Amino acid sequence: MKTLNRIALLAGGALVVAAAAGCSSSTANSAASDPATSGTSAVAAPSDASSSATSSAPSASASSGTTAPASSASTGSTAPGGAPAVCDNAKLNASLVPPDSGQKASVYVIAVKNTGPACDIDYLPYVWITAGQNSSPEQTRPLIENGLGGGPHIIASGQTMYAGIDLNPQSASDAVAGYTSLAVTANPTPDSSGKDVQDLRLPAPAKVAGAKLGTYNSDKATAIKQIAFASVPEESQH
Repeated sequence: MKTLNRIALLAGGALVVAAAAGCSSSTANSAASDPATSGTSAVAAPSDASSSATSSAPSASASSGTTAPASSASTGSTAPGGAPAVCDNAKLNASLVPPDSGQKASVYVIAVKNTGPACDIDYLPYVWITAGQNSSPEQTRPLIENGLGGGPHIIASGQTMYAGIDLNPQSASDAVAGYTSLAVTANPTPDSSGKDVQDLRLPAPAKVAGAKLGTYNSDKATAIKQIAFASVPEESQH
C-alpha cells in the first residue's frame, strides 16, 4: 500500500509540474504573440515629436514666404542690377511751355513730366512736325545733335525735363507755312517710336525750314541753348 501511495504521489507531482510548465509556456507565448502593447508606448513619443516638428515647419516657411513678394514688389521699377527701368510713356506727360518774353517766335519748349517712379529716359523726344489732320504740308522731322550716347539719362519721380525746338532757325524766307502741331513721343524706343504719341498743338500755325531739336535738360534756358548743337537727321544715329 505504501509503495502504491508513493507511486501515486510521484505521478501526481509529475502532473503538477507538467501543468505548471504548460502554464508558464502559455504565458510566454501570449506575451510573444502581442508585442504591440509594450511597443506602442515606446514609439509614441518620437511620433508625437516628429509630428510637432513637421507642423511647425510650414509656419516658418509661410513667414518667409510673405517677405519675398513684398521685396519683389519694391524693386519692380528697377532693371536687373538695380538701375532704373526704362520710362513708361504712359507716365510721361508732354506739354508746350508758354513762351517767355523776348523768346524767338519759331522756338518752342517741350516739357515732359514724369508721373511714375524714377526711370531711364532717352536723350531727347521723338518729334514729328505736322499739319494736324490735314495732309498738307507734308509732315517733317527736325535735325538732332550728332553723337548722342553714353550712360543712363535718369528722370526722377515728379521731375520735369525740357527740350527746345526751333522750327525755322535760319529764318528762311522760303519756310513752308501751315504746320499746326508737334507729335511727340517722350521716350522713344524701338518699340515706341511709332506709337505712344502725344499731339501738342502750336499756339498758331507756323512756318518750318531746317527745324532743329535740342536734348533734354532740367531747365528751359539750357534746353533752348542746346538747340544750336542739332546738325544731323535722327535716322543717321541708328
